[in-house]
Parts: sequence; C-alpha cells; structure tokens
Amino acid sequence: MSLQQQLEQIAAGLPAGKLGIYVKALKSGQEWAVGADERYPLASVLKVPVLVEYCRQVREGRLRPGDRIELTHPSPGSGILKELDPGLQPTLQDLVTLMIIRSDNTATDMVIAQVGLENTNRAMDRLGLKNIRVTMDCRTLLYNCFGLANPGSPPEPELVAEYERRANAGERDDNAIAYSNSLENDVGTAREMGILLELLCKGEAFDAVSSEAALAVLKRQQIRDRLPRLLPEDAKLAHKTGSIWGVRNDVGIIYTPAGPVIASCLSGGCGDETAAAADAIARIGKAVWDQFSA
Repeated sequence: MSLQQQLEQIAAGLPAGKLGIYVKALKSGQEWAVGADERYPLASVLKVPVLVEYCRQVREGRLRPGDRIELTHPSPGSGILKELDPGLQPTLQDLVTLMIIRSDNTATDMVIAQVGLENTNRAMDRLGLKNIRVTMDCRTLLYNCFGLANPGSPPEPELVAEYERRANAGERDDNAIAYSNSLENDVGTAREMGILLELLCKGEAFDAVSSEAALAVLKRQQIRDRLPRLLPEDAKLAHKTGSIWGVRNDVGIIYTPAGPVIASCLSGGCGDETAAAADAIARIGKAVWDQFSA
C-alpha cells in the first residue's frame, strides 16, 4: 500500500471528526496530503508561530532571552508554572522552553505578552501563511471553550471560580469559536503549518539564526504520545502537540534515515473520540518512518 493510500485510510478510519494531513520529504520534495488545505483549530500548536516570532524579535534585538519575568497570574490548562507560587522570576528563554517542551499555558501567555499576537500574525503574513492565525492567548482560548468572555489579566476571582466550576462539570460551549475553523480562532491548515516547519528546517523562517533557535527548542519536546509514539525510542523529532476537547494535533519534522520529513496533522470535531485521533496521528508517524527507513 502506498503512503498516500495509508494516509487516506487512516483519515477515513476516524470514528468522529476529520483529519488534515500534510507530509513532505524535504530531500526529494515529494508531497502527500489529505485535507491539507482545510483550517483546523490549532490548540497548543499555536505556540509554534509564537515561538517563530519570538526568535525573530530576539534576533532583531527587540527581546532579550535573559530578561526575567515575574509570575503573577497563572493560566489554566496544561503546564507546571500554575502549580508554583507567584513571585517566581524565570527568564524569557525559560518561559519559551516551557511553552514548547511541556506546553505550559502560563509560560505561553507570559511569552505572548512580550511578543504580541498582532506581531505573530504579521510574521505569518510575511511568510505567506495567511491561514495561520493566533487571535487568543491560552487563558482566553480556554475560557472561550466554556462560554466565558476574555478574562483579562488578572482575571476577576468570580470569573476564575465560574471557569473552574464549568471546567470541572464539563459544561463546554460546543458552539464556541475555540472549536471552529474561523479566522477569529487560533487556526491553521496542515499544509501551512508544514510549510512553516519546512522554512525552519531550511533556515528560511526570516533567517538561519532565528530558524535554528526555534528548531533547537522544538527538538527538546517531551510530549511524545502522538507522532513519535510508535517510532523507535531513539527517533529524533522537532514537533509540537495541541489538545482541546475534540481536537488532537501534532506537527513536526521527523528525522528519518533518509532525511527530514515534514508530518503535519491537525484534527477537529472529534468529540469524545480524541483518543482515536491521537492513535491516528501515531499511525501516521509510523507510516512516514517506515516509508523512509526501508
């Protein structure tokens, strides 16, 4: 069975929702795609364009990685910093590392406050990636999932309590922008996320130094339950996962024996079947590895 047939079979086998897939072998330039031009919610994959813009601003001298930022108001969801006491002062580079390798939402929002959402979107525009939009930080995105407005910073205690109540009770707003493919959401296509990774791999995301700095962080990823799950333990990847209800994503570069291969997988509308979506992405990772390890 060809790689294209395998990808189509995996996508068709989802019990709920849809999967966008884009694969490209960088040495040959050959591409494989299934629904790669449809927009999907990025969830924590939004942290990749933020990382790219951060590295660009560092290269231009607008941000300094060693600057210390005080932890004040944690954001909900994944991460370590929300469990620590306010007053901690990690460096900006520490926050970027946590944003990627542990998908820390508090670290992400602290980085976004320095980088800027508008700057991130302008950066994507300059790279020709018109379907990658980052409109909400993690706190805003998660509050939106439960039908709550932008909580601001610091959020009102009453709003925090209501968010926690709804989250614990599973009272999602299924019509929330956070679950949509609207450009008002944090969204992207599998192809454009793949192109962004290709630009990093080729040193062409603004410049070679910025590109390599971003890749260096992505290569330290510790969450390995999707693309790397079925690969050899020593397989090397540079990648980022993303998860909210109904969504499981992973976009990355798989360093196969035959050279680097882009594998960009975004999903949506999976409902309670997100485990199946994660399994599908793991199978895509294996299909790619097997194709380029023969």
